[in-house]
Amino acid sequence: MGLSASKIAFVKDVYTYAKKYCGKYGYACPEAVVAQAVCESAYGTCVSGTYNYFGIKGYKGFEGTTTLCTTKEEYTVGTLTTIKAGFCNFTSFENGIEEYFKFLYRNGRYNNLKGVTDPVTYFTLIKQDGYATSSTYVTTLTNILKSVASYIGYTFNPTTTTTTQTTTTTTNSLTNAQKIAMTYQAKKMSPLPTPTVGFTVGEKDANKVLWCQWCLYCFGISSLYSIDGIYGASTVTDVKKAQKKASLPQTGAMDLNTIKVFKQVLVQAGYKM
Repeated sequence: MGLSASKIAFVKDVYTYAKKYCGKYGYACPEAVVAQAVCESAYGTCVSGTYNYFGIKGYKGFEGTTTLCTTKEEYTVGTLTTIKAGFCNFTSFENGIEEYFKFLYRNGRYNNLKGVTDPVTYFTLIKQDGYATSSTYVTTLTNILKSVASYIGYTFNPTTTTTTQTTTTTTNSLTNAQKIAMTYQAKKMSPLPTPTVGFTVGEKDANKVLWCQWCLYCFGISSLYSIDGIYGASTVTDVKKAQKKASLPQTGAMDLNTIKVFKQVLVQAGYKM
């Protein structure tokens, strides 16, 4: 049984823009991008964030807004964990496709995808790079591509699409601090005590900075990969975003009032601080 007209239209539109922007950012497998969009958004019908067809969470370098949404992650094979995260908002269908390539381009761990033309190789690498936590991600994407291939004029070659499904989860690509942050966010518990003095750029107490970055991650303002214990320019930008949302002076510094508000917001959201 074939796809509905709306699904076919979605597949073709994604493919059109994927071909347009692939080369611009150094990528060469638009067919794989179509399968990801279908998987992550159910043919565009289930989207977290505006025009966000790839489930992209807020990350360092993204200057737009995010929407806090509930999602499920498979941090342990066979076990789904419900979390809340900030998903990027994009401005149009086309922008949503280009922003996918920008996301890959800005995150060095995806450099191994550049120039890859075989879809299953692409699926395998992006899974290993930590894009998704699903233990069946490669198989799912491969099956989706098989089902949509004819609509984008792609010939599926079985001799180049055999692979062994990896069961490693995205936690393998995370630092210890990021793994801890992820675990405690799921438990709704603070991994560190609330700072008692203010701090800003250049703060040498990594625990204070990690607490700040963990809060920003829980707010959906920054991504898990932003948690590095370094109070640099990106943290300043994200703190300003949080201060703006809370109607505080946008200094980018963690003064005592900002610390107090961060804690209050999380406590009101059910976190144990």
